Amino acid sequence: MKPTQHLILTIMLQLLQVSRITSFLSSSSAIVKKACDFRPSSLHLQTSSVSSSSVTNDENKKYTRVLFNLDLPEGHCVGVHLNDEDEDYCLENWSKTSHWVHECLHPAEVEYGLRKTRAVRKSFLLGRLAMRASLQHHQQMSGSSSSSLKYNHQPCLKDEHGRPIVPDGFSGSISHKGNVGVALSAPATPFTAIGIDIEQHTSNRRSIASKVLTEREIQELGRLKTVSENEEVMLRFSLKEAIYKASHPLLNQYVGFQEAEVTPLEDGTATVVWNLDSGAHTRLGSLTAHWQKRDDFFITSASCSLLPPANEPKRR
Repeated sequence: MKPTQHLILTIMLQLLQVSRITSFLSSSSAIVKKACDFRPSSLHLQTSSVSSSSVTNDENKKYTRVLFNLDLPEGHCVGVHLNDEDEDYCLENWSKTSHWVHECLHPAEVEYGLRKTRAVRKSFLLGRLAMRASLQHHQQMSGSSSSSLKYNHQPCLKDEHGRPIVPDGFSGSISHKGNVGVALSAPATPFTAIGIDIEQHTSNRRSIASKVLTEREIQELGRLKTVSENEEVMLRFSLKEAIYKASHPLLNQYVGFQEAEVTPLEDGTATVVWNLDSGAHTRLGSLTAHWQKRDDFFITSASCSLLPPANEPKRR
């Protein structure tokens, strides 16, 4: 191939990649655009009731918004926020087919929400909106042209342990705090699971350090330059939550707060020392954990894998 031809080919490939990334970024709010940008005066299930504008006035109101799209080492994370002043409207009257949730949730998800309390319904809604937006990222990156929110994926319900059931071929995790829901998803990898958690920097409750940290963890508080001791308690708590979510699908057992010690590091990573009473942690292989401060929250993520199964003895 001539140098000129090679240069042209390289430029074309770069432009194609930029086009895909730009396409996703321009539609980063696509999930909540179709799900939540409805005009209050015409809430019927028509495309005309959906607006791509970010204007939030009385005639064109966004009930939720995407807080962030994050490419984390463990997968793609999306955060969705429900506007405080619209909470009543968004969580009531789901039984009416004209309600906008019928446009953005699977019918089985709407039915599930109708059977739950208001608080559970809110966290369920935010988690499913965030998960669909996270999965949309993988769809965009794969070059798929489909943009369906309602039927592109199977319903994201809960299994017997309360974990989200994500579409085949993916791993996923959901967390929520108040009016914010976050979801993490990644292409499935054998014997590997992921976890996500969100916590506010500080808690209005009495310190939970003695309940969620070991004595050694309490003694180590205060070594992070960018985090106060009180904040670090919540950070370690959040890291444990993300790690437990990543390990539970592999171990299928309860893990107490005293059975794992986490150490957040300045570079946004964290280490963990397992001490499960059952000894099940000896089955675990690699583990990653990351954290970051964003607005009023800590975002923590984790990935955990099992050791490769021992080779079966050859049959004679």
